[in-house]
Amino acid sequence: MVIVMNDHLSEQQIEQYAMGKLAVQDCGLVEEHLLVCDSCQDALQKTDVFITHIRAVGKQLEQKPSNRGLWKRTPGFLGLVARPLPAFAASICAIGLIAIAVVPRATSPVSEPQQLSLVSQRGGDIGQPRAQANRALVLTLDAEGLPDSPTYRLTIVGETGLEKLSSAASAGNGRLTLNVPAGLPDGTYFVRIYGVAKDLQREFAIVVK
Repeated sequence: MVIVMNDHLSEQQIEQYAMGKLAVQDCGLVEEHLLVCDSCQDALQKTDVFITHIRAVGKQLEQKPSNRGLWKRTPGFLGLVARPLPAFAASICAIGLIAIAVVPRATSPVSEPQQLSLVSQRGGDIGQPRAQANRALVLTLDAEGLPDSPTYRLTIVGETGLEKLSSAASAGNGRLTLNVPAGLPDGTYFVRIYGVAKDLQREFAIVVK
């Protein structure tokens, strides 16, 4: 029979309820308490998550053929689950630490997008911003002094005039932002701002290597 101590359910009561081991009449008492106790609700949620992880890891281990011999030499996974939850938690933590140690080595780091600010320039390649080839870019374009427009059309073209990217953008604080998720190959490019009437308002040059 469920007895609420100090106005809260005990850990054992919460675990038994989460695992469906309480009698029907006791479940009713527990549920009545959970309706009015946020603290016990939080404890139940954490217990549910913990039990879900236990069962998921158990299924993964049981599906690995290479581990069958190990179960013959040990009490077995089911025997481990039958122990009190705190004892099993130590085993799960050990498995988690192994996973944390292995995953970073198997995963290649993702480069952060390169941030570049562009201003209008004329003549030569001197002073032109340089970007790393094939790396994601976030370009901030100077829009100060441009005619008011709800939106602008931004394009990137190569030296041959072939358009590489086209996007719409709205100016904010005198700036326009253009994202280039896949980056650009080696070469010189021109970033252009067009107004509503499709007239060229501003052009920037960028060198990619």
